[in-house]
Amino acid sequence: MVLLNMRFFITCLLGLLAWSGSMAQQSPFGACPIPGLEEDQSIRCGTISVPENRNDPNSRQIDLAFLVLKARKSGSQNDPIVYLTGGPGGATLVQLETWKNIPLRRERDFVLVDQRGTGYSAAMCSNLGTELRNILAKDYSLEEEARALAIAAADCKHALVKEGVDQAGYNTIQNAADLDDLRKALGYKKWNLFGGSYGSRLALAYMRDFPEYTRSATMSAIFPPQVNLYENFITNFDRSLSLMFDACEADGRCNRR
Repeated sequence: MVLLNMRFFITCLLGLLAWSGSMAQQSPFGACPIPGLEEDQSIRCGTISVPENRNDPNSRQIDLAFLVLKARKSGSQNDPIVYLTGGPGGATLVQLETWKNIPLRRERDFVLVDQRGTGYSAAMCSNLGTELRNILAKDYSLEEEARALAIAAADCKHALVKEGVDQAGYNTIQNAADLDDLRKALGYKKWNLFGGSYGSRLALAYMRDFPEYTRSATMSAIFPPQVNLYENFITNFDRSLSLMFDACEADGRCNRR
């Protein structure tokens, strides 16, 4: 009986060691994508692997890069802040210097993550922004400009198809699920959402899909789900200018100037 109990104890112990070893191997922390950060002990780098399209059981995995800017106060157990970049399509980790010394970091970890398809998270068509700016800088007619923009967008799409990118996986629902996978990988029970523009839409989606893990949300330039930014942008901008000009016309001093 003693021998059997001893065997059972040893088996459980070996199983526990194997489990703890596998958990250690699954740590999301690793090499830093940004040179020079290895020397900064207050910043931890890493990647997590997520499905490119959670609706496809055969989806390939993609890696998302993140940084954890540790709280300045040693041993802080406060819920962290995760920053949600706008765009959509804006890279986040390149903004490190902007957030490195903010007061918010005094008592809370501050998490930066490149959303899928951006920055160090397998950026797609990374030169497209430069191409579009170059097109807009030229003295094209409206027709020539529209044609050049369409060609640039078509070239980007062709490149994605050639690389085997599942474009159906790049949307706000998948982005929100990525955030929660990151939260779990980092071991946070809850966190605080912080973002603007498209980042506010992502925050709203996360609050809807994962309310139990949201402690708070701070948003600016709200971009709610019911708004079609690209469809309404020009008409809203035109209306804003018209209101301003009408107000100026009605004001004698402004009108004279």
